Amino acid sequence: MPSSAQVPHRLSLESGNTIREITVIIERAVEFLQKHGASRHVLFVSELALEELLTNIVKYGYKDTAYHAIAVELEALGDEVRVRLTDDGTAFNPWDDAPEPVRGRPAGARPLGGQGVMLVKKFASALEYERNDQKNVVIVNLPHQRDA
Repeated sequence: MPSSAQVPHRLSLESGNTIREITVIIERAVEFLQKHGASRHVLFVSELALEELLTNIVKYGYKDTAYHAIAVELEALGDEVRVRLTDDGTAFNPWDDAPEPVRGRPAGARPLGGQGVMLVKKFASALEYERNDQKNVVIVNLPHQRDA
């Protein structure tokens, strides 16, 4: 039988498309990772990734005000956390379609957009996107330890 370090710990959650609901989901995800021994670095990058990606889905993914479910799945295994988000919003690949952040100007003088996704990309060990059955599926792998 594999040791507990080799058995993945999984959490599946569902959120509505409101900031209030995704805030609760992020808190539950962080509690899950803490329970399974995630380092402070992993907690930071996981919370950052969830907040950025879920906020983008809520703010920009829907053309209506109807309720939409967003599936959030986390898997903690060894030295990595895998986050999978599924939504039925407008097709959008954050890894390719997000605007490039403007650099070389003070933060207050830059247009909004791209900063959060850029940070998620920086911390991620792998990024995936697919569009299946009219749904966006975004996957990001986050290492437990920051590379030196």
